[in-house]
Amino acid sequence: MDEPLADGAVVLVADDDEVVRTLAVRALEKAGYRVLKTSDGLETLRAMTHGQPDLVLLDIGMPALDGKAVMRIVSHMGDRAPTIVFFTALDGVEARAEGLAMGAADYITKPFSPGDLVARVGVALRG
Repeated sequence: MDEPLADGAVVLVADDDEVVRTLAVRALEKAGYRVLKTSDGLETLRAMTHGQPDLVLLDIGMPALDGKAVMRIVSHMGDRAPTIVFFTALDGVEARAEGLAMGAADYITKPFSPGDLVARVGVALRG
């Protein structure tokens, strides 16, 4: 995976865990994505407005506003809404089904493989 895959896409990594956020940012930057990062739900909404990401990797368990609340707000953005991929430690069939039913393009659980993360972001961006 030495070739950039990004085509200039901007990805926002929204996660309150600094270690997870750093690992995800590194993997995405290495693949050629421009990456923004936030650590809480309110900061994520501001970054979505000002940074205009193409895709948001959205943790569910964040302070200020959790990922589900952010997703509910994003669902009202219409054509301006970025692609959302839930990026969370919450696992299980019910959690995945709920996230996808909310409109997420994918649901990635942590811990994650950097290669899998990059590949799934690419697929989600292609729509």
